[in-house]
Amino acid sequence: AEVIATDIDESSVDLLYLKAKEKGLKILPLLLPFDDLEKKIYGVSYDEKEYEGRDFKNIPLFLPATERLKSDMVMCLGLLHHLMLGRGKDIDLVFKILSKLTEKMLILEFVSLSDNLIQGEPSFFKNINNYSEHNYNIDIIRNAGLKYFKSVKVMDSDPETRKLLVFKK
Repeated sequence: AEVIATDIDESSVDLLYLKAKEKGLKILPLLLPFDDLEKKIYGVSYDEKEYEGRDFKNIPLFLPATERLKSDMVMCLGLLHHLMLGRGKDIDLVFKILSKLTEKMLILEFVSLSDNLIQGEPSFFKNINNYSEHNYNIDIIRNAGLKYFKSVKVMDSDPETRKLLVFKK
């Protein structure tokens, strides 16, 4: 398998790069925030003759990661609760972006509000007060994902406050 690993923690990306290089693993670690997955980069207009006729304002030089990094399987562990409870991201937006990256399967970890790490550090999740069991639970996540995927299987994880959702296209 070839693996693309993304994170926003530069030290984690660097450590993974060094370990993968040392062991000869086919892992490409990238420093890539979730918000940049759909980012396009456009060029500037050039007056030189070799650039004549190129549309630098409407055609991106750098396609978004959702196009460049499409993968058979996307695995998101320890991400969803940070996006929703921490950053206040809408679940439909999260699935819209992840479904663009995913060709066949998405494995998504759900962490419930009763999880020890969330309960132990509620200040780490600045939007946690906007959520309760009524608007953040496994059923809501599963149903939101089924708008973008054909099927889902929910699997137990450890600790019991966590579940793995395996979505298939």
